[in-house]
Amino acid sequence: SLVLIEVAKATLLFNFSTVWALLMSVAFFKEKPSLQTKIAIPLSFVGLALVLQPTNLHVIGLGEVLALIASVFNAGVVLSLKVLRRDNSTGQIVFANYFASSCLVIGPATAQFVLPTPWVWVGLVSIGVIGLVGQLLMTLGYRFTPASIAGSVSLIIVPLMFISGVVLFNEIPDMLSIIGGSVILVCLGLITRYQ
Repeated sequence: SLVLIEVAKATLLFNFSTVWALLMSVAFFKEKPSLQTKIAIPLSFVGLALVLQPTNLHVIGLGEVLALIASVFNAGVVLSLKVLRRDNSTGQIVFANYFASSCLVIGPATAQFVLPTPWVWVGLVSIGVIGLVGQLLMTLGYRFTPASIAGSVSLIIVPLMFISGVVLFNEIPDMLSIIGGSVILVCLGLITRYQ
């Protein structure tokens, strides 16, 4: 979805997984939402509507749809980590994740395989190493940090991506998107703080 929409919007929509994870935990684990969370959930959807600005369903672009679908899957990952971290080490969880991911993408990847150039190999290896280290640190952090703190700290990526989009790609969102994004960030902060 990063190719299809602005970096900040894609990141914001992806981080909406906090709301989906909360709704899933209420549905599947019978968790009780706090009063602040009960207020933040509908407000977050108002913010989402301001960001997407759908006059009808045909206006929502493919990039937005993909980012929202990714956020639902990410919510599943967060809930899985919550369960898996009880009995498994960080290394086991990350290895299983990378192994399963590799098995899933090997078919589609070989269908259109092009031998990478040396510089592309450098980029691919760099992405792999950075991703592995980031995944290890994130999984380890979820083990030792309360979810409210980890969730709140992870929200800092949204304004950082906004700044990156403006500086690197000259992506200037409209005022409704900025207001909607701010509403979502406040709601996500409330949810991670009080749930």
